[in-house]
Amino acid sequence: MANSIKIRKQAVDVHDHDAQWFEQQYDSNPKNRNPAFLYGRKQIDQLLETGVIRNLKPQSDLLDVGCGTGVYVEALRKRGFNAIGIEPSSKMREFAHSRLSRKIVQDGSILNLPFSENSFDAVLNIEVLRYLSEDDHHLALKECYRVLKPGGYLFATFVNRWALDGFWLLVKARKIFCNSRCHTTFDSPNTLQKKLQHAGFDFILIQGAMIAPLRIIWKIFGHRTSTIAKYLLRWDAALTRSKGRAFAGHLIGIAKKQARAQKG
Repeated sequence: MANSIKIRKQAVDVHDHDAQWFEQQYDSNPKNRNPAFLYGRKQIDQLLETGVIRNLKPQSDLLDVGCGTGVYVEALRKRGFNAIGIEPSSKMREFAHSRLSRKIVQDGSILNLPFSENSFDAVLNIEVLRYLSEDDHHLALKECYRVLKPGGYLFATFVNRWALDGFWLLVKARKIFCNSRCHTTFDSPNTLQKKLQHAGFDFILIQGAMIAPLRIIWKIFGHRTSTIAKYLLRWDAALTRSKGRAFAGHLIGIAKKQARAQKG
């Protein structure tokens, strides 16, 4: 338990420190944006759209847990959804409050969501659970299940242990040779499936996103890789989903809370 508390604090501290950087990733000036970050988010956004958003009715209730600077909440509200967010990092919330009201983005934790049961049609966790311990994963997923309405969707991202960019090895090396700024929890399609089942979810789809080696190229060569990236992005879905998901950079869990049985 003590280790989980330390890991949570590290996650908040890192996001307080990096809040300005995250805000810049959505800046109109391309020089302020990190191409590797945007590449990964583009793949996540496509799966969010096809796996969840298109299945929701207008004015559905959405919760973005760990909503950061509020970009997703703002975009979803502009599309007519009743979206709100919670964010434990005070610095990230400052940016969110600059575009949204304090009622829309509040302080809060995924481990103790300040909402009643059956409140939301969809819950989003985009790049949140990776920063928490395994024990907290189980608590967090149960909380998400609790606040979802029957038939509601969970959309959550995870870091793939077997991604071909070797990120797992890099994290291990950082722990040995230098002080890592924060914790990273890794998953595989099998472990993620079990976690979601344990939390109570019924329909579960595990997808991969991001051709992981391209992330390395982005980080080394930046915007100079745009031609290569535009070509490879066409093949991203084919290479990272289905059987290829085991080696993708991100794992995406899309799950539904079982709908209530019809009476009669």
